Amino acid sequence: MQKPKVVKPASSKPKHPRSSRPPKPRSNIVAVAAPASGRAAVVLQYALAQVGKPYVWAASGPRAFDCSGLVMASYARVGIKLPHQSEQIAARGRRVPDGQWMPGDVIHTPGHVAIYLGNGRMVEAANPRAGVRTAPVHGGVAYRFL
Repeated sequence: MQKPKVVKPASSKPKHPRSSRPPKPRSNIVAVAAPASGRAAVVLQYALAQVGKPYVWAASGPRAFDCSGLVMASYARVGIKLPHQSEQIAARGRRVPDGQWMPGDVIHTPGHVAIYLGNGRMVEAANPRAGVRTAPVHGGVAYRFL
């Protein structure tokens, strides 16, 4: 007597799992890859030292940050006083054209700010789940304060 053949139902998964993944967001930001120096280095050093700390709405350190609180506290290290609100921070800076971003520039998207690190990366207080982290830049407008 032969064993009955087991017929598996057709899988709903594609044969090539990579083809089912959504494409990674691409940024059209091409920035000047220059090492941070002077005051920009101080701003970035402080911001990067906060990586891993929690995100708390309206917090500006030292134990937790929201996005504008991180930018505000980082720039305070070099004597630049910024407001604790993302749109107001952007309104005070000099807009930087795409392709001319430098480390230390502030990246603004609606309701959010971060600090550009260079090479398409930023440091940000992202959200309560992610906290303060480095991440790829996915668009936005840059403003210069230094």
